[in-house]
Amino acid sequence: MFEVYSVPKIFNSNLIAEASVLFDPLSKAWNGPGAYGVFLPEELNKAVDKRKNEFLAGRVSAAAALKKKESLSYNVPIGAGGAPSWPEGFTGSITHSEGFASAAVGRCADIFSIGIDNEVLLGDESLRAVLRTVFTAPELEMYSGYSRNSGILFATLVFSAKESLYKALYPKVGRIFDYTEAKIDFVDMEHGVFQISILNDLPPGFLAGTGFKGVFSSQDKYLRTGLILPAATGAELT
Repeated sequence: MFEVYSVPKIFNSNLIAEASVLFDPLSKAWNGPGAYGVFLPEELNKAVDKRKNEFLAGRVSAAAALKKKESLSYNVPIGAGGAPSWPEGFTGSITHSEGFASAAVGRCADIFSIGIDNEVLLGDESLRAVLRTVFTAPELEMYSGYSRNSGILFATLVFSAKESLYKALYPKVGRIFDYTEAKIDFVDMEHGVFQISILNDLPPGFLAGTGFKGVFSSQDKYLRTGLILPAATGAELT
């Protein structure tokens, strides 16, 4: 049901283990246990198959990444706010989109938090919605300088980068913040790097103007982004 998907690591770091799978989101979901001991939590028993398969694919990816990192067998449950609840001493991030799921994990001694996101390149309708609801005025100005194809890539990147930022910051701020509370400052399309900053204070510890460096890559129809907050970040916030 889940096929290991060989894609280059999003992070060029030995501190992070990654795993990805392809899956059919519309197939009949199983209630487990399945690959890597992953099983469906009770609260999703009545969910549609698509939601079940997305959850299971993400958790299979997470379990495979943990296995790579520490030969650890662990079924990652749902934690506070719907975020993954990682085993003690570990942190990570999970993403899934239209038949592709991925996870990245690291040790808390090395990494404060991780945010990853995967998106299918935006179609016309989705593009219009993202430009209207996700972009800030400076980002719209940046977008206007791209050709159509490059603009689609840039718009997908802006959306995905903000998703990755949210996943990386949520473990500390513990609240939802709007897409327009962050903006892309810089993108290097050739080398796959970007910088994103927050526009409002996000207590505790993240002040307006704080910038974060991220990475991205595209393969087939997918675009992936990722952010790592080093372990020192946690020490600074205590």
